[in-house]
Amino acid sequence: MAIDIPLFDCLRGHAQPCRNFGDPLIFEGTLPVNYQAAVEISRAQVREVFGIEMTSADSTLLELEDVITTMWRQDWEPTESRLNLFTTHFGCLFTEALRGKLGGSFVTRSEVDVLHSSLWWPEQKVEAFPFHMMYKRLLEEVGHSLPFFERGLRSCLKMTNEISAEFTIQQIGGEL
Repeated sequence: MAIDIPLFDCLRGHAQPCRNFGDPLIFEGTLPVNYQAAVEISRAQVREVFGIEMTSADSTLLELEDVITTMWRQDWEPTESRLNLFTTHFGCLFTEALRGKLGGSFVTRSEVDVLHSSLWWPEQKVEAFPFHMMYKRLLEEVGHSLPFFERGLRSCLKMTNEISAEFTIQQIGGEL
């Protein structure tokens, strides 16, 4: 069964996380046990199969992108079963790399399916869907890279902060 992935990887301006995939459960501190286990399994599998270290959020992001680029050069065929497996493993690692670099609360909509999980920044009203991005990166050779997504998300968070600061200053009658 194919994963139902919407066209968006990031949403802005909503007061709450997206409800399209189920009721969101927001984790600001301790992550769900099932997700923590999925991350550890993913890390071990990716280290064993691809030999990458993932010593930091920065290195993980770049190493994952290099692995995917290499897979495409070696005639990667994204069959449904392989695509779902790689989306889960790489998606867990990508999500954790983004959390390490940009923070955000982890949001899940299922205790067993991480594919519609997201990261949420309530102050900026920004929600990112790293698993959706990973699915698209594995499905299409040409498109946005993982570092491109991270830079775009960082820009979105910064821009939202700047707009919020400008609005707050205008509200209290100040100047920029």
